[in-house]
Amino acid sequence: MNDNLLFVLGVFLVIAFIVTIVNYKKLGSKFNRSYSGEISLKEIKNFYFKKQYCNHCNQKLIRVHDKEFIEEGWDNINGTHFYGKKYKVKTYLKCQECQKKYKLEDLMKE
Repeated sequence: MNDNLLFVLGVFLVIAFIVTIVNYKKLGSKFNRSYSGEISLKEIKNFYFKKQYCNHCNQKLIRVHDKEFIEEGWDNINGTHFYGKKYKVKTYLKCQECQKKYKLEDLMKE
């Protein structure tokens, strides 16, 4: 009885392992994502720790992060390989009154 149970459990594990390997691309892409963006230390300081105001209506600007889909494929982060979706993050500030968008580089010049 014990041998039959171990055999059935072993067959089940082998089938589950094979199904996971065959469907790895489809299963992994639902959960794995990588994000990339460029921001300097001065931009981080101004973005998070300094209040910014609109040049036109003098209202407080809100932080906005837009994600742009790049591709789906293999990626490597710190030596870990995975299959998933890749996104590029664009960060900017937006005025709620006049809907004007400000890039972080533009606010650094002012």
